[in-house]
Amino acid sequence: MPINYEMQHQNGILHVRAYGEDSGLEEVINYQKAIHKMASDLSIRKVFCDEIDLKYNIGLKDTYKLAEMISKAEVGELIIAIVTRDINYIEATFFELLINSNTVRIKFFPTATAGKMWLDAQP
Repeated sequence: MPINYEMQHQNGILHVRAYGEDSGLEEVINYQKAIHKMASDLSIRKVFCDEIDLKYNIGLKDTYKLAEMISKAEVGELIIAIVTRDINYIEATFFELLINSNTVRIKFFPTATAGKMWLDAQP
């Protein structure tokens, strides 16, 4: 099953719910680009992604490539809170550490409550 997602704008935050599983790096890149485009189109800086029902299949090598691509992309300022399931947390933490950008901040959380609290506290 590919990555499926639904997006909606609510109170100045882009809410994304993703489910299924990725079939490779290209699909993950397309998913990320869709989020960045929607945020840009709506002039939104804050994004909350619920990825509890999304299975990560890309390995650490592709995770590194994805982080490098996002760090170099000119997507405007984005603050992204991502909720992921425990089994994805190692890759998620690795990805979070790799992001080196002045304009994109990504942080992963084990619960929606923690992710929303962090996102709300961001300027």
